[in-house]
Amino acid sequence: MLRIFSVPAPACNSDVRSVCPPWITARADLLEAVSTYAARAAVKLRHEGQAAGGTQVFLSTNPFIPGETQYQPAVLVSFSSPTHDTARLIQAARSGLNRIFRTGFRYKKAASCWGAGAGDGALGSVVRAGG
Repeated sequence: MLRIFSVPAPACNSDVRSVCPPWITARADLLEAVSTYAARAAVKLRHEGQAAGGTQVFLSTNPFIPGETQYQPAVLVSFSSPTHDTARLIQAARSGLNRIFRTGFRYKKAASCWGAGAGDGALGSVVRAGG
C-alpha cells in the first residue's frame, strides 16, 4: 500500500535534474523524467545493499524569471516495507508526480529522492536491505 504525504522540499539522497529544453509543461515528459530517476535510484540502492522506505518527488519552476508564477510542490510516498524494486520505486514516483503536477506552469526541475520514510511524513536515510 502506498501512503502519500505532503512535505517540504527534500534533503535526502536524490537525483535532481534541470529538465531540458529550458522548461517542460507536459505531464508525460515529467513522468518520463521521474521514472528515469527512480530507476537509477533502484540500481544504486541494490548496488549498495540498501532499500528505501519512501520516495519523494518534487517539481520546481524557475525562480529567476521575473513575473513568472512560482510553484514548488513536494510529496512523499511511503512504502509499507522498504524496497529497492525498480517497479515499485517508479510506480511511487509517478504516483507522487501525478498528485503534485498542475497544468499552466513551466517546470525547470524535477526530482525523485529516496529514504527510510516515516509515517509522520519525514524522509530519513536509506536502510540496509534485509535488516
